[in-house]
Amino acid sequence: IAEKYPYLKIVIAHISKPDIKNNGWEPWASEMELVAKYPNIYAKISGLNTVSAPNWSYKDWLPYVTHIVSVFGSNRTMLGGDWPVILLANDYQTVWKAQKDVISHFSPEQQEDIKYRTATKFYSL
Repeated sequence: IAEKYPYLKIVIAHISKPDIKNNGWEPWASEMELVAKYPNIYAKISGLNTVSAPNWSYKDWLPYVTHIVSVFGSNRTMLGGDWPVILLANDYQTVWKAQKDVISHFSPEQQEDIKYRTATKFYSL
């Protein structure tokens, strides 16, 4: 679809739900690298708490989020709220803080992209 309709903006919600609970990596990582080659595809970091072990920490998400930003860039990666599904594996405030923590190792510029600039551009706000 991305190739056939290059002006259609597409977002991969929940960064395609990698198997964080079981430390799954492939084929997820390779597939994300493949789709990231299309400039009209974006990635949304959300819902990771629901695919993590019950005692999850943002540190469980680090390799997945780092990979997404490395292949999509911060200018095509955004945070999402995943309300109300987020409540299945914690409360909104805890998960939102974890999402901010998982991107805290990126530069301030990249963090601003991920927190709001990418979404502003994607949704034409």
